[in-house]
Amino acid sequence: MSTVFAEAKKNNKKVFLLISDEKCGKCNSFVNFLNTQKSTVAILQDQYIACKIDMSNPQQKEAGQILKCPSFPFPYFFDADGNLEAFGFPNSPKYDIRDLSKIFIEEDRFHELFLLPISIPVYKKMVSAALKSYLLLNNASSGKDDIEKGYAIAKQSMSFGVYPYNLYLGYRFTAKLGLDSANTAYIAQIKDNYTLNDSYLYMSLFDKYGIDHQANTGKHSAQDLIFNPDTIAGAKVKFKNDYFFSYEFINQGTDPITIRKAEHACSCVQLNWPRYPVKPNEKGKITGVFHATEKGTFSKDIYVHSNSKYEPMRILSLQGEVYE
Repeated sequence: MSTVFAEAKKNNKKVFLLISDEKCGKCNSFVNFLNTQKSTVAILQDQYIACKIDMSNPQQKEAGQILKCPSFPFPYFFDADGNLEAFGFPNSPKYDIRDLSKIFIEEDRFHELFLLPISIPVYKKMVSAALKSYLLLNNASSGKDDIEKGYAIAKQSMSFGVYPYNLYLGYRFTAKLGLDSANTAYIAQIKDNYTLNDSYLYMSLFDKYGIDHQANTGKHSAQDLIFNPDTIAGAKVKFKNDYFFSYEFINQGTDPITIRKAEHACSCVQLNWPRYPVKPNEKGKITGVFHATEKGTFSKDIYVHSNSKYEPMRILSLQGEVYE
């Protein structure tokens, strides 16, 4: 990826990255569709250095790791300096890239996919800084000044938000600079922030450098909206019957919390939640009903969007079995 951005810088062009997987039928279908968009192809050829990243290739996977890319295919647009300008898909049948402000995903969908407690504009700054730091780290001609600059940019990325890759950058730079105590601290932070959801993207990276990365299956220490339970397991529902459930919560923060919405991907789950701000130390409840329209085991993710400082999107789980 370093050569892609070097070429873009040299030719004063932008960069288009398509995070993909050669084994992914949906990815290949999107590439075929993209090639039919003549005006888009013309713009990419004229204004961009275009690169398709194959996530099944270990030599290319780091691009997805930098971006914390959650699914494929996923298009990203950068300027010549490595600043992320847009990512996602236009809200139209055609992939029109003349106006990048129309290339986006909804904020709620962003939180569901990326599992980050930050906004899209902050995400762009975080990964842009991580990318620039990566380019300095992997530049063979980088001297000590460049390494120190790269570390400063990595810390800038962390100031926007912490995720496994910018912590990895901190680990790599402090090792090069001989900052042993900081290096040890980054290993501890990686362990604290690495979850099972990160395994696909980051396990191979951490294994390569011998970084202890046992997944943290617990909750982060900073929380305000506490659910008890956050998982309902073992539900038994007769086919074509309804199953009623609830998730109780308490606001343990210092400010009121408003749940904007709770949702599930299909109409088989209907939900209700408080439409008013929940005050500090006040309890509340999300209630729902599951319509058992199919037999067999089920696992339903429920996305809860709120103005929580720490987790603006929470995932609750409903699991069980529908029997005859």
